[in-house]
Amino acid sequence: MITAVWRSTTGWEDPELRPYGNLSLAPTASVLHYATECFEGMKMYRGFDGKLRLFRPDANCKRMLMSSARIALPGFDPKELEKLIIAMIAIDGPKWLPKPGTFLYLRPTMIGSAAVCSFYYWHLFQNLSNTTRYGLLTFT
Repeated sequence: MITAVWRSTTGWEDPELRPYGNLSLAPTASVLHYATECFEGMKMYRGFDGKLRLFRPDANCKRMLMSSARIALPGFDPKELEKLIIAMIAIDGPKWLPKPGTFLYLRPTMIGSAAVCSFYYWHLFQNLSNTTRYGLLTFT
């Protein structure tokens, strides 16, 4: 999974590609009280020619930016998000889609993770990209 943290004082930190794992959130995280989160959904396919493909990742990444702006979350450059997703699937894709004709559901997500129970005081966000096997709810 990929994580990137945004802080009001420094902006986005460098994204980190790491193994899937739990997130640590304070009980007062804004995502838990005000639903400050947005996500996109896209599919990755392994074609019968063996190549991995994403379906319209540029459109999904642009929608992610529009969604985050609508709910006052910080914007993440759509082209950079697409590059991160491509980097992640280059590593995880072969593991999760070893056979031609299979697909995987990708879920880039942004959450308000500030440990402050206040709608108007945003200072920490996380941008995540997770993968699930479509219909099985298995995460990597």
